[in-house]
Amino acid sequence: MSKKVKSRRSVRKSAQKSAQKSARKIPTRRRESAAKDRRLDVFINKLKKIIDPHTGVNIIDMGLVKDVKVHKDSVALVFVPTSPFCPLVHYFVEAMDDAARKSGFKDCKITVKGCD
Repeated sequence: MSKKVKSRRSVRKSAQKSAQKSARKIPTRRRESAAKDRRLDVFINKLKKIIDPHTGVNIIDMGLVKDVKVHKDSVALVFVPTSPFCPLVHYFVEAMDDAARKSGFKDCKITVKGCD
């Protein structure tokens, strides 16, 4: 039992370390309008509330969300799961789409890479 807890802790620590590195990799966006920036900030904050139940770390800090782009009333992003066989991909896609709509976007295009 203690091995399982220890391994979860090590997974959580490694996820947090990679999260710190990947947090710097979120692309900078061109400032077109203050409203668009606010919606994007709200969207990113909502994505930070989506927690991976296996690690206990949110999908932004884990670096699973890449290349976020805003176009008028829509947002597009690339989602890269930790495993090509991740059973939670559909859960994450639905949660991200819901977060986009709650942030004021009418459309959300999510491209899943590394998963069939």
